[in-house]
Amino acid sequence: SKRDSVKAISIQCAYDNEMPTDGCYQVPDSIHFLKNLEYLSISETKVKELPSSINQLGRLKELRLGLNPNFDYERELPKLIGLDSLETLDLRFTNFEHLPSAVAELKTLKKIGVSSNHKINLRNTFSLLRKLPKLQTLDISGTGQTIPANIKQLRGVISVNLGYMKNTNIKKSIIRLSKLKIQYLDLEYCSLTESFP
Repeated sequence: SKRDSVKAISIQCAYDNEMPTDGCYQVPDSIHFLKNLEYLSISETKVKELPSSINQLGRLKELRLGLNPNFDYERELPKLIGLDSLETLDLRFTNFEHLPSAVAELKTLKKIGVSSNHKINLRNTFSLLRKLPKLQTLDISGTGQTIPANIKQLRGVISVNLGYMKNTNIKKSIIRLSKLKIQYLDLEYCSLTESFP
C-alpha cells in the first residue's frame, strides 16, 4: 500500500566533471511495482540504461533523461514505445546531432524538450516531431539556432521556448513561428534590441 502512494521519484546525483559521484548507476527493474508513478527524473546520473520494465509504468506522464553522459539514447528510448500515458519527455543536454527515431513512436507526447543541444539538427528534429499528433509544447532553448522553415509542420504546437538564443536571427524565427497558432512564447535572454510586429 505504501508503494501505491508513490507518484514521483527524482534520482539526481549532481554528476559532473568536477564532482563525480559514486552511486546512481541504475534504476532497479522493480520500479514497475510503483504502479501509480507519474513522474520520474534520472537526470544528472551515471545511469546507462532504462529498466526493462519501464513500459509497465502505465501512469507515467513525465520522464526526464537529460544530462546523462553515459546513457545510450538510441538503444534505450525504444523501451518507451507502448507507454501510452507518457506526455512529457525531457532530453536536455544530450549532445544529440539527430533526435533518436524512437521519439516519433511516442504518440502520446504533448511536450518535448531538447534544450541546450547545440549540435542538434532542428530541421531533421521537426521532420521527426511532426509525426507526434498530440505535441503542443516545444523547448528548444539554448540550441543557438534560427528556427528552420519546416517548423510550420508542427501544426499543433502552441507553446515554444526560445530562451538563450542570443546569436540567432530571432526576427526570422518569430516570422516562421507566426505560421503556427502560438499562445505562449518564451524569449528569455535573447538579447532583443528592437520590437517587431
